Amino acid sequence: MKSRGGENFAYRLRVAPAPNKTNVPPGFRLRFPERQIALARGQEVKVRVTAERFGGFQGEIDLVFENLSAGVTATGTKIARQKPNTDVVLKTNGSVKIGLTALHAHGRGEIESTK
Repeated sequence: MKSRGGENFAYRLRVAPAPNKTNVPPGFRLRFPERQIALARGQEVKVRVTAERFGGFQGEIDLVFENLSAGVTATGTKIARQKPNTDVVLKTNGSVKIGLTALHAHGRGEIESTK
């Protein structure tokens, strides 16, 4: 490896601020382990939703599920302050229509004032 460097080689360096809590805006990213969920009539399934927190964000996160079919409910839709995840329970009643649904989910959180 002695021939892999020296004054006859070009070097490219990149200098950037180190990532830390002071230069990353507070926020979070949600992660769902499954891309598809099978839910039978009259049954329930637990889905672990994980929040990747950054920029010092530690607040509560409200999960919002959109496009749930009639007869499907979601409970456990809060990730507690300073916690990494929650288990959301999706449950159907006995009369839910059989079909496929594109479920959309997002989170809402408040950034605490530093005053």
